[in-house]
This record gives sequence, structure tokens and C-alpha cells, in this order.
Amino acid sequence: MSISIETTQNRYVVHIDGPLDAASAFDARQKFEAVIEAGSAPVDIDMTKATFIDSSGVGAIVFIYKRLVLQGRAMTLQGLNGQPRDLIGMLRLDRTIPTTSLAA
Repeated sequence: MSISIETTQNRYVVHIDGPLDAASAFDARQKFEAVIEAGSAPVDIDMTKATFIDSSGVGAIVFIYKRLVLQGRAMTLQGLNGQPRDLIGMLRLDRTIPTTSLAA
């Protein structure tokens, strides 16, 4: 898994490439922490290239979401597809965290 952070016009975009699982969740949380501390702009998590997510990955996403909400910042999950889309939907996180999905 790799995570890259892009700063665009008053937004942070976090690109996730590969699985977001127990093996990568610690690194993901560190990168998310950097985004949280970086400023006050909204955050988009681009999951277009995320291939898999497990409970540790979900925990990392909930971690950043809760921290951003406490700061009054917005976050969206973008480009959900495949297994990550199915799991986020099954857990009903899409009812709390704004999401966009790719076509099924």
C-alpha cells in the first residue's frame, strides 16, 4: 500500500493505492495525522486504487474522520469500488461519511 498526499485549491487529497489492512494501517494513521495537523482545509480520501480494506483500515478511516469532525473540517471518501465499497456500505459508514462510488 502506498499513500500520497496532494494539496489542491484549499483541499487535501489523500490517495490510497493498494490494500488498507492491518499491515498498512499504522503507516496510514501516521499519514492521516500529518494531514490533520497540516491545516484547516477539507480532506478527500481517494480510494479509486484501494484494492482491499479490513477492520484495521476502517479504523484508520474512522480515526481521521473523527479527528477532522472535532476540528470542524469536512471529509469525503471518493472513488469507492469493489470490496472497499461493499464493506463501507455494509458497515453503513456511507451514512455518516460522505462518499462517492465508481459505477458498479
